[in-house]
Amino acid sequence: MHPAFRSPRAAAGFAVVLVGFLALPVLLKWVGPPTREQSFSMVPTAGGPVAMVKHLIYDDSGRADVLFVGSSLIKTDVHALELANLLAARLGRPMRIDILELNWYGADQQFFMLKDYLAHHAAPPLIVLHVPQARASENGPHPQAYRWLRYGDLQALPAGFPLVSKLQLYGEMVLGAPRQALALVRPNRLGIEAPVPVDEWATALGTPPTVGPPAVVGQSAAESVPAAALLPLTAPLFEVLTPSLKGAYRFAMGPYTRLFLEQIAGLARGSGAKLVLIHLPLGQDPLTDRVQELQPWTTLFGPDIRMIAIPKARLFDGVDPGKFYFSGDNHMNTAGGKRFTESIAPPVAEAYLEAAPP
Repeated sequence: MHPAFRSPRAAAGFAVVLVGFLALPVLLKWVGPPTREQSFSMVPTAGGPVAMVKHLIYDDSGRADVLFVGSSLIKTDVHALELANLLAARLGRPMRIDILELNWYGADQQFFMLKDYLAHHAAPPLIVLHVPQARASENGPHPQAYRWLRYGDLQALPAGFPLVSKLQLYGEMVLGAPRQALALVRPNRLGIEAPVPVDEWATALGTPPTVGPPAVVGQSAAESVPAAALLPLTAPLFEVLTPSLKGAYRFAMGPYTRLFLEQIAGLARGSGAKLVLIHLPLGQDPLTDRVQELQPWTTLFGPDIRMIAIPKARLFDGVDPGKFYFSGDNHMNTAGGKRFTESIAPPVAEAYLEAAPP
């Protein structure tokens, strides 16, 4: 068997290169890393509408009335313009709805998007956060975390934070450091993509987007949609999954996700914005009259936290949602998103009035 290295000198050279790569995140912090905007620009378009979200975070200076934070599920389930019009009709004033979303769930990505957004905008009165669900959650770094996570972005980790999670965080920084270093020499450039119509997005997910059930004669669409509610997490509507049920789906929420949800709660408190949670009905969810949650969120967000929610069976009111309202997975098609948007307008208006009384 041939030796791994031809000489001790070659082995030493390999060791130096390896140590250099492992130490590169720290070295970048010492010399000055690329800006947060540059780091965010490293996410490819497969990660979602990166240029549009980057423009919203770093280039736009307008103030939102309501800010939604989530993943691509928010993109298909909440139609920002339609919701703004519904709220304006209820509240008697123009409303601006901003949505921070990229593909795949990750509390870490949500935290950094929100942190950078609040650094460049006046805080909105209301922040609506999509929290992990049994069939839409992760227990480690976001798939794109290595592109935007820089050494030093997290000031401190809590006592007792697992060593595995610490190694995960630093591993992401090591993976992304060479590209971060390249950005110091050749900045990333992103233009604004043309907005992708929701119909095209839904079609790409596999089903016709605008199919809906037959309309009720003499009844407008908005009148026929059951309203969601803004409720405390102790309400009977909510069902906290037991450990055995959690294992049957994906996995229970771990300390990594919990850390970033706590950081998001801290950002909201520090900005003065009112924080409420939202539950999104998923294509893989059972058709029941309860809303399933991974845990009682009061342990993370405080006893007064409330959630905008509607049971899947009530939202779709006896109609087969898989046939009419979903795109073959957990994402709603245009008909489903329109129905859900109309459903959440009343509780969003209620929460907004509490956050910004007239």
